[in-house]
Amino acid sequence: MRREFALRAALAALCLALWFPLAAASQHPDIAVSPGTEISRDSPGDPHVETFLALNPRNPQNLLATSIAIENGKNASVVYASFDGGKTWKRARSATEDNKIFKGGDPIVYFDPQGTAFFGAIQGTPVGFLLSRSTDGGLTWGPPVTIPGGTYDREYLAFDHTGGKFNGRMYAGGAISVTEANGKRHNAIDVVFSTDGGRTFSPGHVIIGNEGGEDIFGITEPLVAPDGTLVVPFSALHVPASSSSSRFCGNLWASTSTDGGVTFLPASEGPAFCWANGYKALKSLVATQAAMDLTDGPYRGRIYLAFTSYDGKKYDVEVTHSSDLGKTWSSPVAVNDNTNTDSPANPAIAVNKDGLVGVVWNDRRNDPKNSCFRLYFSVSADGGDTFLPNVPASDAPTCPVAAANWPVDAFSFLDLPLDLSKEKRLPAIAMSGAPERWPNGGDTQGLVAGPDGVFHSAWINGDGASGTMELWYKEFSVDKNALPRSAASHSREDLSRQLTLDISQPQIDFTAHTLSVRVQLVNPLPVTVTGPFTVVLNDVQSSLKDLRVVNAGNGLPGKGAFWNFRVSGGETLQPKQKSEVEEFRWQFSGGAPDPPGEPLRAHFLILGQAKTH
Repeated sequence: MRREFALRAALAALCLALWFPLAAASQHPDIAVSPGTEISRDSPGDPHVETFLALNPRNPQNLLATSIAIENGKNASVVYASFDGGKTWKRARSATEDNKIFKGGDPIVYFDPQGTAFFGAIQGTPVGFLLSRSTDGGLTWGPPVTIPGGTYDREYLAFDHTGGKFNGRMYAGGAISVTEANGKRHNAIDVVFSTDGGRTFSPGHVIIGNEGGEDIFGITEPLVAPDGTLVVPFSALHVPASSSSSRFCGNLWASTSTDGGVTFLPASEGPAFCWANGYKALKSLVATQAAMDLTDGPYRGRIYLAFTSYDGKKYDVEVTHSSDLGKTWSSPVAVNDNTNTDSPANPAIAVNKDGLVGVVWNDRRNDPKNSCFRLYFSVSADGGDTFLPNVPASDAPTCPVAAANWPVDAFSFLDLPLDLSKEKRLPAIAMSGAPERWPNGGDTQGLVAGPDGVFHSAWINGDGASGTMELWYKEFSVDKNALPRSAASHSREDLSRQLTLDISQPQIDFTAHTLSVRVQLVNPLPVTVTGPFTVVLNDVQSSLKDLRVVNAGNGLPGKGAFWNFRVSGGETLQPKQKSEVEEFRWQFSGGAPDPPGEPLRAHFLILGQAKTH
């Protein structure tokens, strides 16, 4: 579904890029990746984008996958069901002649705790949120109901299966646009609930709005905490006044309800993030994705958000977490470990039964033209504080700009002419294709974790003779027992503003192509601080070519690399005490920078003191 993002820069010209070299990085030995299965075999030649995935809690062999497909000159939403754990897939149909829900966009699929399937999409004028039910595992769908609210954009569902006061309640939410009688337009987040299995819904409850009409509000998947609290994360960005601005920025937010979605507390502000202005934003776009740890492990109740952020030079896939239902958030950490400026896109996040945090995304690190992408995967074993080296998960690139992906969607409307001196709106026809609207592969990507701990992914793969973007399925299995123990201890507290770094013996060697510095942690506080202590590389800039970390505790070469620090006599730093020395080492290629530039400017997070959950 086309978003009204008001991105003011003109779309850049597209260059055809049909192939790029495979990644040189090897897979992590503790992560197994399945070969992958094509889901959309019934519609070869039709480009697919924007995936979503669901797994039946009553029958893990029953999965649902959905995406947008461009068929016969129109965008449509397609749904496929599998009853053998993803080995084979069958396209779903409407149980009645009313199939309008399949004509919508922004498709979503879910199972409730009883195994009833739900399929949602937005469609119509004004754009409404339609929701259909299926009792046969998603093969056939009944007539849809319309969710109350305004003009919807992105939409999601959530289910309470905590056994508490609101057990069995279904929540539906989305980003909406409403217009008051005075003509003022509001962007807002709307949340409703159902107590009868999605047959009827409460009136909408607007939890945030903006009268200016220029801010972009995007809902993130609502989450139900173990105690039944409903958490609704969302994002808000302010569009720059000038099209010459290189980026525009905003914040992640979260609002909570403790009475089953009847009322909401004021939203709490979270980390900041930015998007590039213009077409580059579409290339890395994602509807911020959310997940919650519902295990009995040390991170139970922790919320994770995955998003992309632009620092003015490059995009990163970032993850932040909250252990207090969105009141406070950790400093975001980068998941992608590439050091070039190619743009990753469209991350999705899930937590498995062991509390491992899995992230998939579309990555362009291997394409010199920064156009084609491959699927990548990484996992965190320490509650999202650090992520393991990235695993390339597809054998060939997906190139949205390939000629096979240019079937277009056409629509007519009334529009102002190019000559703005003529104010009368005229009948207009517009055509749109996947390469210019979805160069990111879509704004969502399906990722769920099964009861056996396996991560399941529905993704867009262009691996074929024509290069057409098709809907595929893939699994990721992680051996928790083989993961680095240094990354899998306890929840950590950010001590970056309490402890300091004491450095000595900085060295640069242009013959050996090495850069190093010796580092100690110092406690300047009048109180004792408890470890274990870890220093994580948050970002780095350098005039040296191909600068990369070579001795990190988790093997990463860039952002997310960490070093563990020891303290003489235990795991606490007394007032004025220093830790033992750790050496940070980098390598680079080439000689001295010309023109001269700063060899290193790096920022770090200092983590310590295990929290009690």
